[in-house]
Amino acid sequence: MTPTWKGSPNYSKDRKAIDTVVLHWFGIGTLESANARFQNPEAKSSAHYGISDNKVWQWVKEEHVAWHAGNYPVNQRSIGIEHDATTTKNASEATYQTSAQLLREICGRYAIPLDRQHIIGHNEVAATQCPGTLDINRIIDLAKQDMTPDEQRTLEVIGDYQKRTDHTNLEGAARHAVGAADVLPDRERELDEVRREVSDLKKAVDILRVQVDELAEKLVEKEKSEADWQRSLTLANRRVSTLEEELEAMTKERTAYKRRYEDALDQKADKLTAWELLKLFIQKLPWKE
Repeated sequence: MTPTWKGSPNYSKDRKAIDTVVLHWFGIGTLESANARFQNPEAKSSAHYGISDNKVWQWVKEEHVAWHAGNYPVNQRSIGIEHDATTTKNASEATYQTSAQLLREICGRYAIPLDRQHIIGHNEVAATQCPGTLDINRIIDLAKQDMTPDEQRTLEVIGDYQKRTDHTNLEGAARHAVGAADVLPDRERELDEVRREVSDLKKAVDILRVQVDELAEKLVEKEKSEADWQRSLTLANRRVSTLEEELEAMTKERTAYKRRYEDALDQKADKLTAWELLKLFIQKLPWKE
């Protein structure tokens, strides 16, 4: 579908990810009067699209924010569509068919589910009568008619993929998925190589663990030997101390014996002859000791 571009100055550029379509009616007036209102900057109002029978006019690009919902956060993530239905006129069959086709294309671009949680009326986000008599459920049903169950399921799957990969439109998500499928064999081979490397590393770690255990055992043995050596050294030091004490005692005893011997000699000297005294004198000379 190729809408007729009209353009409106009433829009913003702080767009969020698109996940909602808001449906409106003219209420009063026509497609032409809606166009006049949206062309007026003072009106501070606009929509992305307007539909009347087979006509589709566009005022704001989908990548920009239109001022249509009376709720700015909703504006940022939604697309607004006006319909030629008023308080005195219901939407025509052609308007329903055209709306369904446009809705199907929009939902396809952004992977928006065709359900009432994502396709809503203006009065669901603001206090207003809009979209009046417009039958939203019928537009959704018509949008689904040309889609097979497989197509609907594919749309849901790619929509989910789109959310997880952060793509802003369905085509980008689909192309990304196809690209991922193309490189998958290479990624699988790379993964196998990584798995082999991990396996080799695990084996190397196991070998290192065995070596560490062996070193730990040797360290324990060394510490045990060192403890035994320390005990032996302590015993040896104690034995040396004992021997030193015994030697000191023996030295004292020898000195005492020597003193008593000398005293005995002195006492005997009084009774000796001159020749015996001379022999004793010679024995006591220092060089004789």
